[in-house]
Amino acid sequence: MPRFPGRFNCAGVSGSLIRRSRAGRPLRLLFVAAFLAGNAAADGDRSDELLALVHTQDRAVETVGFRLATANAALCPPAWNEGFSVHTLEQYGPDYRANATKLFGLGTGVGILAVAAGSPAAAAGLREGDVLVRIDGMTLPAAQKHPAASDFTRTAAAQQLIARAFADGAASLVLDRKRTEQEVAVRATPACKSIFQTVPETSVNGEADGLYVQVSTELVALAQSNDELAALLAHELAHNVLGHRQVLDRLHVDRGLLAPVGRNARLIRETEAEADRLSIHLMARAGFAPNAAITFWERVREATRGSPGSTTHPRWVARLQSMRIECDRIASSPDHAALPPDLLAKLPKTPAPD
Repeated sequence: MPRFPGRFNCAGVSGSLIRRSRAGRPLRLLFVAAFLAGNAAADGDRSDELLALVHTQDRAVETVGFRLATANAALCPPAWNEGFSVHTLEQYGPDYRANATKLFGLGTGVGILAVAAGSPAAAAGLREGDVLVRIDGMTLPAAQKHPAASDFTRTAAAQQLIARAFADGAASLVLDRKRTEQEVAVRATPACKSIFQTVPETSVNGEADGLYVQVSTELVALAQSNDELAALLAHELAHNVLGHRQVLDRLHVDRGLLAPVGRNARLIRETEAEADRLSIHLMARAGFAPNAAITFWERVREATRGSPGSTTHPRWVARLQSMRIECDRIASSPDHAALPPDLLAKLPKTPAPD
């Protein structure tokens, strides 16, 4: 998966928890080694099980992310969300490509990885396992020689082409379904601009760069309901809604080696606090239970042994308290969709009234 300079981390620390098989072997650690580096699995041929595990997360992240992004469209500059994600064989490690082909029907084309429930893509009849051949007459990037390790380049190029096609809110898709071409029209829904993705890795980590929202499989695994998953995705989406990357760029804030130092740490910490608060409102506006954020982040705190991460993040006590305050504010307000004036003022563009 792609990596971004100046990323924003949810927990900001590496997690020690690893999902384990019944035999006690560390499944996700093996999966990450093979999936990202392309090495053979040390636990026998478990790639079908591991791919299915992450695919379940892909589907949940796509569905919950779609709901958050579309329900909060009024807070963001105009953008669209069609409700599906794609993948290519190259993004899987070489030792996982055979099972990716078997499980997903994935060959040389650009496959439909996940379709969000209730989305325009679902209404148009897109299915997981379809192959996207053309979109608005544009041919999807062709497969080249398969790389020696996982490579996200062609998937990213396909995402860019899809975004270009849906720039006006609608697109015509030609799909290959069981060797039969079908053409479907999809009219997207207004949304906050963000592409939601899971990243197979053992760290407890989430990132946002203004376009992508990426969350690690290990962090997603800590969510025990869609409401809790919404808490995680809403925090990262809040960074994008508030334009935090652009804000820190304008202020010349170093997010590299000097991030934990002085002014850099203080300003990054302020963006994290804002994202915590706004995430509660994004959840509520999308119909998720805001209090699930408290439960989820308390579980993350336990999983990371209470570490606050670094000086770039508020301490856990302060983070949880600020979220509780916003939950109480929403519960006591006659207008549950209204944002606090200070957060409303932070939006890059004044939103239209709901």
